[in-house]
Amino acid sequence: MSRVKITKPVTSKSPLDQPEKYQLKRFGRVGSDDHHIFINKRILIEITEYSKTNLSRELGGVLVGGYFSWNGKPYVTIDAYIAARLGESRSASFKFTHESWHEIGVIKEQKYPDALLVGWHHTHPSFGIFLSGMDMFIHQGFFNLPWQVALVVDPVADKLGFFQWKNGKVVTCGFHMVIPGGAKR
Repeated sequence: MSRVKITKPVTSKSPLDQPEKYQLKRFGRVGSDDHHIFINKRILIEITEYSKTNLSRELGGVLVGGYFSWNGKPYVTIDAYIAARLGESRSASFKFTHESWHEIGVIKEQKYPDALLVGWHHTHPSFGIFLSGMDMFIHQGFFNLPWQVALVVDPVADKLGFFQWKNGKVVTCGFHMVIPGGAKR
């Protein structure tokens, strides 16, 4: 896998300020001091469908996209997803393995060489939306930049939730689903 690059946000107009290009649907509370999360609808569907492929074990992968700022407000976009098919999947835990990191790195470099790992996803079949102690270990160890996020999906309950860093702690947060194509008139 390539080296981790600590990056500053790229200045780019937020999807919130581009109604001619995007329709947005907000889920949950998005605070004014939150890092806004924008996930492409197609990617969210891909993740939720993958999450339903095994309801007896936890599954996971990485969220690929960009880190931006507009008018001093940071935000992340999630434009792709790479499933960690070689991760260690158990009934109540998911771990990235050396093999899964290698596979993720190869796929990222081939398909998304200019994108960033903006976070990770995993499932909690029938357990609900939260980050366990092991989940926090993964988030703190591998996704510890202030703009990196976690997405948890409970495919049995058909629920999901995002988590982000805020004042050095990981907290729940809302997000925006992005539908390319501009506002309906």
